[in-house]
Order: sequence, then structure tokens, then C-alpha cells
Amino acid sequence: MHRRDLSALIGLLAILEGHLHEPDFADRPGQDLARPLLRAGLLERGHSAQQLRQAINDLNQRLRYAIGEYATPPTSIPVP
Repeated sequence: MHRRDLSALIGLLAILEGHLHEPDFADRPGQDLARPLLRAGLLERGHSAQQLRQAINDLNQRLRYAIGEYATPPTSIPVP
């Protein structure tokens, strides 16, 4: 994967995570966003909106590690 592709995904995930704080967005679009995370085992059924934001944030941080922004794999830092 090209670095620019990963950079674009990082930006998109950050925007999506931010939108999930909005009550109207968290319902239907949030559930659509959760599906690939559920299939990949990165999120469990019956998750909360905060758990969805956490899964997206954690994925984003791992992508940042993949492009070399971090020297070691990141640990999960709780989202608000």
C-alpha cells in the first residue's frame, strides 16, 4: 500500500471518529461503519458508540505505526 493511501485513510478515520460524537451521526452511519470492524474482529456485537470510536481510533493509530510515525506499536489510549 502506498504511504499516501495510508495517510488518506488516517485522515478519513479521524474525521469519522469526530463525527461519531454527533448524536444524529452515531445511529445509522455509525452502524454502517461498525460492520467491517465487526467482521475483522476489532469490535464486538452490542458495542457502544464509545467502543466504536475506540476501535476506529485504535485502527488509526496502528495505521500511523504502519507508515512509520511511531517507532513501536501503539497502545490503546481511551477516547473521550
